Amino acid sequence: MMDNSKTRRLAFNKNAVVYLAILIVFIIVGLFAPKGAETYGAWTLIPPVLMFLFVLTTRKILEGFLWGSIMAVFMKYKAQTLTVYNDKLVDQLKDPDNLSLIIIFLLFGCLIAIFERSGVAAAFGEWASKKAKGSKMGLFITYLMTLVLSIDDYLSALTVGTCMTPVNDKFKTPREMNALVLRTTAVPPCTLHPIGSWSIFVAGLLVANKFAAPDQGMAEYMKIVPFLFYPILIIILTLLVIIGVIPKFGPMKKAYERVAAGGSVSPEAAGETDSSVEAADAEGSPEAPAAGKKPARIINFFIPIIVLIASTIYFDMNIQLGLITTVVVTAIVFIAQGIFNAEEYIDTMMVGMKDMLMLIILLVISFVVSSSVDEIGFTKYIVGITGTMVSAHLLPFIIFAVFAVTEFLVSLNWALYIMAIPIIIPLCTATGANVYLTLGALISAGIWGSNACFYSDAGIVVSASGKIDLYKHGMSTLPYAIIAMVLSAAAFLVAGFIF
Repeated sequence: MMDNSKTRRLAFNKNAVVYLAILIVFIIVGLFAPKGAETYGAWTLIPPVLMFLFVLTTRKILEGFLWGSIMAVFMKYKAQTLTVYNDKLVDQLKDPDNLSLIIIFLLFGCLIAIFERSGVAAAFGEWASKKAKGSKMGLFITYLMTLVLSIDDYLSALTVGTCMTPVNDKFKTPREMNALVLRTTAVPPCTLHPIGSWSIFVAGLLVANKFAAPDQGMAEYMKIVPFLFYPILIIILTLLVIIGVIPKFGPMKKAYERVAAGGSVSPEAAGETDSSVEAADAEGSPEAPAAGKKPARIINFFIPIIVLIASTIYFDMNIQLGLITTVVVTAIVFIAQGIFNAEEYIDTMMVGMKDMLMLIILLVISFVVSSSVDEIGFTKYIVGITGTMVSAHLLPFIIFAVFAVTEFLVSLNWALYIMAIPIIIPLCTATGANVYLTLGALISAGIWGSNACFYSDAGIVVSASGKIDLYKHGMSTLPYAIIAMVLSAAAFLVAGFIF
């Protein structure tokens, strides 16, 4: 009892110090930061740094999002913060792209629930377990599936995570390792081939910025691919970790030690012990079909996946239309087979949407963070100070190093490319730097941020599909992402003097 009381007092004292520090930062910003300025110079660093330090100190990611976004709004609008913040929330929810992303997550929630409640995920898990025959093979199948489905990072992370997490649980693979594989092979492959969602997006930006002709966007983009050092290295590194060439260390080593000692595959249940496969199954196994219902077969897993991939490609890589088509086709097939009746299917969809609620809240707040940080000129400031250090040979390395830091603090994903590409292309022209290499450095920095930032959307998705706490997943993945980042930085430094 004394120990518990002491722990509570220490936690209270720690929180008091954290919130006092936040209050002091708000007072400083309120008194000294300009109001309504176009750009804020070094002041723009405060919101992302505050958010990062808060998350690192408290492990409260949603609250960190809130403090970071409120600080960015407060810096510019002061007394109007509450009304402006409310307007920003509404604006982000009205934005067609953001709304589409929310719908995508709701539809994925539907599919995940349908897979679990129908017994499809269990059937796939049983089939994959027979194929895998061990922990390494289970992880390797996870790795290959994310690569195969890499036309879209959400598609690969959510689909593979939902199906393979229970399989890897059966082989007593720590959830941290399962999530590492999902995270590092979800986004990077999307940049390496011409039908990846990230590739298509950046190719469109090259056309929009008149770097490529309207029908040559992808052709120009593919010239950047050989210089995407971080995506290439992290994919290779993950494979080496799976097969054991690169050893487990840091939080990942502790996770394996926890499981080897009879602990849970899940870090959230680290205080519990379970020495049997059944206990691991209870933590994350898909549900079996209800009594009296026709059991799902393995073909029932592959039909929705094939429909999802085919319809997404058919609708010009529009995954929202692909998901709608898949949910409808799956309803027809599953109801016709007697796996569900119509009412059960709709109820299951509603459960799946509800399960995505926290994920969607995190996403909406992350939208506000991105727009608020952008509004005070964060990226323009970073590009500006980078420009003062310009050397044709060093520019790719500088671009990667600087934006690796900023993306680690606040992962902007595609927003980074929208803001930075129009500045970097003329900067390369003015300095004589290799534009393909420099754009490769920028894209690589964005992928590093997606892999390493504790609160990137990729991390949120993987923690949901891999059934692991977002902070613990981030801490166990970070050391491996750092290795690939350091190697990439060295590659950009050397390449700048070669190309």
